[in-house]
Amino acid sequence: MLHKFSAVLVNSKSKIRAFHIDVPKDICDQLLEVKRVVCTVNGIETFQCGLLPDGSGGRLISLNKQRKKKLGLEEGDLVDLELKKDDSKYGLEMPDEMLELLKHDDMAWRKFHDLTPGKQRSLLYLVGKPKSKEIRCRKAMAVVDHVKNVGNEIDFRQLNEMFKSDKYK
Repeated sequence: MLHKFSAVLVNSKSKIRAFHIDVPKDICDQLLEVKRVVCTVNGIETFQCGLLPDGSGGRLISLNKQRKKKLGLEEGDLVDLELKKDDSKYGLEMPDEMLELLKHDDMAWRKFHDLTPGKQRSLLYLVGKPKSKEIRCRKAMAVVDHVKNVGNEIDFRQLNEMFKSDKYK
């Protein structure tokens, strides 16, 4: 089911998120059990995201500075949104580079799937973010090695250092 509404872009004044859009209560009520959605902003940009609690019983969609800039939005702008339940396996697309490595390494596959869904999404985001296929491949190799070595205890600082190391360049 598609849910459409308009709302104002708000500066979150938070260290966690830059901007957000409050989801109207009637739509929150219809999406009670839904945690992840596919969101389309102004009919232009579509992305997968979480319906985050706002601290007072409502929910919101977080919008980072890069996406805000790409859409040409400013704080206080009225934004048209379309939300539908995200039925994908991971809540983010699995980059082809990551899938290929995991398919050929049973231990990596098992350890990746032992991670919480949030950790899986974080790693998929890190691998899928670069535009360059070469960089996605290097990041996927580092992530697979890291997961095999540390299991459920992902150390994002260590992983970031791995991304920078000569082994993955």
